[in-house]
Amino acid sequence: MLGIEFVHEARESVVGWEFGLAGSAEEEEVLGTDVEATTGEVYAGIRKSIGSAMLRPYIGGGVAYIQSELEASGLGSVDDGSIASYVHVGVSLDIVPGFFIGLDLRILIGSDLDYGPIESDADYEQLALTIGGAF
Repeated sequence: MLGIEFVHEARESVVGWEFGLAGSAEEEEVLGTDVEATTGEVYAGIRKSIGSAMLRPYIGGGVAYIQSELEASGLGSVDDGSIASYVHVGVSLDIVPGFFIGLDLRILIGSDLDYGPIESDADYEQLALTIGGAF
């Protein structure tokens, strides 16, 4: 999984906003067939950081659009997309002014995907290492 996120949270505002792009890919052999699953996601929502010290917890949530594709060697591919909701909590630690690392726990819920006769979803829970900068 790899993503990029932009957050704007002015000191005087009650909450800030965020938007981002993310994607993932996984390849596995299933019953002797190579299967590759990929996702692409765009999202936007609100965010609230707590405190202004070196260690800052935060919470956020909003709406996402996730696109998923499954490809099986020799069998072709299917894809579908869905609108969903997300929430996340995390903490960031300032290493030096303008540069931080952190952990982010994110949950995507409510997606609905149809791959022909197969109904599924792209809901997930994810814990990610974050690296960022402020400008």
